[in-house]
Amino acid sequence: MRNSPQDKLLAALESYGATVGIIGLGYVGLPLAVTAAARGFPVVGFDVDATKIAHLDRGESYIEAVTQGALAEVIDAGRVSWTDDFTRLAECKVIVICVPTPLTRYREPDLSYVEATARTIAENMVSGTLVVLESTTFPGTTDEVLTPILASQGLEPNQDFWVAFSPEREDPGNKTYRTHSIPKIVGGDSEMAGRLAVAFYTNVVDKVVPVSSTRTAEAVKITENIFRSVNIALVNELKMIYDAMGIDVWEVIDGAATKPFTFVQAAAFQWINPKAWIMCISISAQFLDSASPLKSAAIIAGVSMIGGVTSATGWAWFGMLLARWLHTSARLRAFNWSMAAIILAGVLVVIFGGV
Repeated sequence: MRNSPQDKLLAALESYGATVGIIGLGYVGLPLAVTAAARGFPVVGFDVDATKIAHLDRGESYIEAVTQGALAEVIDAGRVSWTDDFTRLAECKVIVICVPTPLTRYREPDLSYVEATARTIAENMVSGTLVVLESTTFPGTTDEVLTPILASQGLEPNQDFWVAFSPEREDPGNKTYRTHSIPKIVGGDSEMAGRLAVAFYTNVVDKVVPVSSTRTAEAVKITENIFRSVNIALVNELKMIYDAMGIDVWEVIDGAATKPFTFVQAAAFQWINPKAWIMCISISAQFLDSASPLKSAAIIAGVSMIGGVTSATGWAWFGMLLARWLHTSARLRAFNWSMAAIILAGVLVVIFGGV
């Protein structure tokens, strides 16, 4: 039916008629809000930090990627407003979540910001709304955590609202790539949710890359970050080795970069940038581990043993992840200690038994 809620929303997205709400006006949310407004969408930016709202009301940008000129342009055009009044979510037909996902004291993903934001959205959103999560998280978060909370006030998923995941790819300090020029991965929890999310982002960024599901989109982000994290760590180690040998690591990287395949120069150069270890890069392995800690530990150990040289590193990772898993309070209460002893005994047999 052409008059169905999804068709109305699709038409509003294609015509820039849907009001977009951006929750979290940090290094991800503010550039997205300004970019969406610059492209023609009416935008409402939400944040619990009244100081940020005050700065933005005065036309002051506190994010490097958003210039004063770009901010002034969308404010003067009347396409953007800022607020800490979350009842205004009822005005929005697209709601994008850009809140932090740090680690807990147990080195596990802290989804409290996502969960609290989801509850606020559920209390205020109206039927016919698209909700997109951009925060870095482990595969399954959108389906298992976000959607049930959004549905807690009576609205039906894929009938009254649609959910998608589109990982943020901001690179603070990068002068070459900005929000609009970074390709956007988009995965919906249904075919219609994917279509709606693609329709929205197509009118915001230069290139959209649809994937089959929210879990795939979540895994894409984790994979990107782990790849960068591993390469950053590798080049840090190589630099110390080459320094001791009197070799210039920069000359080595420049030389290796002339190979037209397999070597990724951008990943190698990130070692020098301290911002690479801020934000979400350094914690992505913990996010993947959270989805299945023992499985990821076994994979790391298995891959390392196949490689041979780094088998000790693999087993060290296994032990660290198992120990952390056992020390997580919720799992500790539920875990059978006899099973832990069996697993430990098996690991010891493999290590010392010559298997």
